[in-house]
Amino acid sequence: MDKWTAINDSIQSSPKYIKVLQSEPYLAGKALEAFAIPADSTLGTVISNSGGMIVENRLRIYGAGALDIRERNEMYRFGAAVIAEDIFGGLFFLAGDGMIQYFAPDTLDPEETDFTYSEFLFWAVTGDTDGFYESFSYKGWDLDADALSDSSGISFYPPPWTAEGKDAEKCSRSVIPMRELIGMELDIRAQLENAQK
Repeated sequence: MDKWTAINDSIQSSPKYIKVLQSEPYLAGKALEAFAIPADSTLGTVISNSGGMIVENRLRIYGAGALDIRERNEMYRFGAAVIAEDIFGGLFFLAGDGMIQYFAPDTLDPEETDFTYSEFLFWAVTGDTDGFYESFSYKGWDLDADALSDSSGISFYPPPWTAEGKDAEKCSRSVIPMRELIGMELDIRAQLENAQK
């Protein structure tokens, strides 16, 4: 069984709603070259065989297509290779040691996940994503998520990195472009870092 067949089988047997987007071979070739990703790695396999994956309309795993890994990284300019995002403004990225870290919207700091990319993918497809996103979930979040485009996210006010914004149920919410949501978070993080110098 090849790697993509195994991944696809896991997706098909998952109880979660997972949408696999159409791959675009030209974009896949560009992405593998740009990030120097081996085609036979798990990340390379996802890029070569999908345009990305959407898990429960909440988590977006990049591929080569509608959720294009190269385009998303050019858009966010995070400073590390981002491999997935969520609608709340979180980013999953490859750290220097090759492990996945999570840029968290409620702390604006990278957090260890202890996942390799393969383990991250397995967790996304089969693991407890509900528990992971519990602090960002609110009554009706799933209906809001269903209505989002692939380039939009949910902005909370007060923001989740403030003391007042820790309870998503009590925050007001609006749909904004992901570029704007991530850009705002990175700007605030930069301001906080400068203030600490």
